[in-house]
Amino acid sequence: MLNGPSAVLSSEEIGAIARDAVAEGQAGRKQAASQKIQPLRRVQRHQTEAARALLWIVDERSLAREEAADLLSEIANAHDDDTAILSGIGLCLEAVRDIDDLNAAAPAHPIFQTMVEKLDRLARLYDGKAEQEEILRGLATAARMMARQRDTIAEHSLRKLAEINPHKSAHHYNLGLFYKTRGRFAEGVAANRAAARLSQEVVDSYEWNLGICATGAGDAETALDVWKRMGQKVELGRFGLPDGGYFGCKVKLAERPLAERTADLDDPGDEETVWIERLSPCHGIVRSVLYRNLGVDYGDVILMDGAPITNHMYGEQQIPVFPHLATLLRRNYRFFDFAGTQQTARQLADMSEELEGTPSSIRTRRASRSCVKIAGAIPTSITLITRRRRGTSSPGASPPRLIWRLHDFWI
Repeated sequence: MLNGPSAVLSSEEIGAIARDAVAEGQAGRKQAASQKIQPLRRVQRHQTEAARALLWIVDERSLAREEAADLLSEIANAHDDDTAILSGIGLCLEAVRDIDDLNAAAPAHPIFQTMVEKLDRLARLYDGKAEQEEILRGLATAARMMARQRDTIAEHSLRKLAEINPHKSAHHYNLGLFYKTRGRFAEGVAANRAAARLSQEVVDSYEWNLGICATGAGDAETALDVWKRMGQKVELGRFGLPDGGYFGCKVKLAERPLAERTADLDDPGDEETVWIERLSPCHGIVRSVLYRNLGVDYGDVILMDGAPITNHMYGEQQIPVFPHLATLLRRNYRFFDFAGTQQTARQLADMSEELEGTPSSIRTRRASRSCVKIAGAIPTSITLITRRRRGTSSPGASPPRLIWRLHDFWI
């Protein structure tokens, strides 16, 4: 909170400060943007126009998230009876957390819980009145940002919005977005279809979320139609889902994805970024052996969201990293850990090609450099993966036989 005397700013001065701050933020100079907004912070308590300008600056993601959250708290405290300002703060909460990191735990900053409580009270107070729709929009966003903590409020608000204004496509889309991130894919298909039907033009985000929800629901026909409309070269293929030729990408797997957890254990647990064989815009097969036990591993089929969390660079190639939305199929591969040494790089990893039968793979985990070297060999941990075939008790060869097969190859 800023103290001390403050002058009254004209509309022109407020507009100029706001534009300058947004320009600085969009240029990546968020500290400079923070300095620019100080005159607005000093007057926002008694100048609503300045408070609205600050909300715009936050919504444009011009400030560091923690500072933006603190600023929203200041504004909320100063305008406790202004439904428009409080509703705007609720909408701005999407800008003060990383929404692409889908599986993150509920944010710790108190502004999120504060705004859910304030807007929930206002939504009841203004039930049936003109202000209710605006309030519910802010409330739905605030509740949705709190991971699984306020799902009941979020869903009620979103469904109420679709009832109040059933012809507004955005209300149906936001309801579908909520269902998608909560693993309720069939309901997400219905909501996104309604949004697309009401829209006057094709909206990419509607199409993407319809395709993702249809894939998650196992509605291959709908998913295939969506991807083909978007120009994707896919046909019905493996696992009864759309299947096309895509470059590999990476997914940040979570032990507890947002769509598969509850309010009682509302964090992602362990996470690990792995390679997948991408089969469609939103699903693929895990092609890395995991170091951690996440309940999902090599060979499993996972659903991912459409917006990447980040990108990894491999030379000049940029590889997107997508968030893990849900696990569609666990394929019951078997894992056998043992150790070996290698004289040259990839000597052990290349043994995958020598193993008979498919599928199989080896992932090496190089030991610490402090390990003792034996005859110049580098100690390495190996995981051998084989698939348990349905109706049999082994993958076609017993673990001892597989190990001896490796032994024969090695010597």
